[in-house]
Amino acid sequence: KSTIMALKDITGNFAASGSNQEYKFQPAASTFGLQLVFDTHPSKVVLYQSLDGESWVAFAVDYGVGSVWQKNIEGVIGEQHIKIQCNVKPVKALILE
Repeated sequence: KSTIMALKDITGNFAASGSNQEYKFQPAASTFGLQLVFDTHPSKVVLYQSLDGESWVAFAVDYGVGSVWQKNIEGVIGEQHIKIQCNVKPVKALILE
């Protein structure tokens, strides 16, 4: 069975949260890809997961990110919440799901 994935631009979806930029979402699939582009680096990217969208646990932390960060995520449970947190707003953010 082949699943067709769609590339979405989520650049405008990041919002300030304290000194960070965040984007929260519920992935459409258990596997998805993320790509962030920064004009300020080194940058920090942290991915969090949550069952209720309120209590968050970090599952991926990358420090010293250059101008482009990309990660494929697998094994997300349906309806699970994901939060992307960066110390600077990406100039481009894409999700493939």
